[in-house]
Amino acid sequence: MPKRPAAAPHNVYRGKEAFLQKRKQIDEAKRNHKAKMLRDYAKLCKREGVASDRVNMHGSSSSNNNDTATAAAGTSKPAAAKKANPFRDAELAARQKAEEKQREQQHQEQVQREIQAKAKARERQRAERMKRTRKGQPIMATQIKNILGKLTAERAAAASAPSTG
Repeated sequence: MPKRPAAAPHNVYRGKEAFLQKRKQIDEAKRNHKAKMLRDYAKLCKREGVASDRVNMHGSSSSNNNDTATAAAGTSKPAAAKKANPFRDAELAARQKAEEKQREQQHQEQVQREIQAKAKARERQRAERMKRTRKGQPIMATQIKNILGKLTAERAAAASAPSTG
């Protein structure tokens, strides 16, 4: 951050740019500190002979030199184990989220189809009930069917409901 000239007003260098610059410095310092700690941990693990998931001891530059020397000597190294995917959990979560979203979408489509079917049935029933004779009287056959349907539905609901008594 540049030094402020003595004659400049007090608040000239305050604002978004200064904040972003300071934030970048802080983030870079954190990254550097974390990298140093990880290097120190790797050295400690190597010195102690301990294998750790957080440290890739075979990927360091000193071991790369040894690999090229053994390759030149004619001895081949056994096949390395498959590297762990650091995004495996995130990919799994994303896949599950996508599947859940697809199931929810299918459920919503099914609900919409049922709603449309019920609306169509209501419209058909209404059209039947509105039929009239030439003199304007309702057609008795449709009226009787309508009342009979209501009674059977009411009886079925009463039979399926648990009795309280």
